[in-house]
Order: sequence, then C-alpha cells, then structure tokens
Amino acid sequence: MDQWANSVNGKYIDHDGFPAGNIYQCHDLWIDYLMRVAGGTQAMGYAPSGLTDSVFTNFPVNGLDAKVTRTSGTAGIRKGDVVFWANGSANYPYSHVAVALASPSGGNVLCMSQNPGPAQQLNLTLAGALGYLRPKNITAPITPTPRKKNNEMLMIHKPATSTTATQYAVFGPNFWLEFAGQTAANGFAAQVGANSVEASTHFWDHCKAAAGK
Repeated sequence: MDQWANSVNGKYIDHDGFPAGNIYQCHDLWIDYLMRVAGGTQAMGYAPSGLTDSVFTNFPVNGLDAKVTRTSGTAGIRKGDVVFWANGSANYPYSHVAVALASPSGGNVLCMSQNPGPAQQLNLTLAGALGYLRPKNITAPITPTPRKKNNEMLMIHKPATSTTATQYAVFGPNFWLEFAGQTAANGFAAQVGANSVEASTHFWDHCKAAAGK
C-alpha cells in the first residue's frame, strides 16, 4: 500500500478519459488503487450513476465484493481503506472517494486524494462520509499476543529467630526480586499477579538458587 501511495503522489491519474474537460477525477485514483493494490479490475470499480459514491451505495457491482468488504459509517477506518463521501454533501457536492493513509484523528482522515489537483496527501473531513471499502488482501493489524503469566510467587519468609526480620521476595522463572518491606512487596506482587506463599528457609533458599541468585 505504501509503495502504491508513493508511486501516485504528485501525479495525475486517469483511467477512462472521462469527463473530457477534466479527466483527472477522484474516481480514477480509486480505480488505480483497486487494480494495483486490491487486485480488482477497472470494471469492478464502475459507478452505476456516473458519480463515484454510487460504487458504495450500489455495492456490490460487477463482483466488487470478491475483492473488498463494505462498512457503513466511519468507525474503524484504518490505513488502506477506501472512503466514500456522499453526493450532495457540503464539502463534496458531486461525491468523492479517497484512500486512507492513517486512522482518523479529530474528525479528519489523512488520505491520498485526487481532484482538485494531482494525487496528493490531504487531511479530509469525515463530514458527509458514507463509509468505506476495505481490500480483502490487506493484512489486518497485528494484535499483540497477550503475555502469559509466569506464575510468579510472593515469597514470605519468617526466620525461626525473632531477632531476624521477615523477608519478602517475588519469585518466578529466572526472576528473583527482594523487598525491604511488605507494602512494597505487595504492591509489586499485585502488578504481576503473584500469589502469596509463606516459605520455609529451605524453600526460600531453593527458589532463590533456582532463579540464579
């Protein structure tokens, strides 16, 4: 998608020579994106009414649903989505289409857009937007895999002699951290989800050695 955006930026894109007096339309940029990024054909991007928003309102046409999905509204727009604005909207009285380069921010979305001017990055208002088409071949954002808990334990060691202070440590695989007092130990244990266990001297020494301490 980035390669496509870089290749069209600053250029005039035309695929149909229409209309004769102003051939470089926003619809041409959509067709270019459909063919070069989404893997569709020019015919799939046909606008039944002659205005580009009819691609969205008449979806699907000419098998377009084989290449993209359709979502009404602006919630969930992300990089790579094709946003359509309605015919008769305040900012686009003859409708508009542009390719999102990022997720929206503050009611606007950064897009690759053509007309007026060549294909270029413009921050467009989402007022009047009908929704968006999303190419099926664009990989969804990677969702981080939740970190698996290592079953850390809050070790509480009470020495046999009353003259020696109680010891606190959080222990886990290759992990050992001692604390001067119970409040600090409890706070850290809560952050990592450690379970509390009262440890004998032997168990304390064994776990500490297992952690390499």
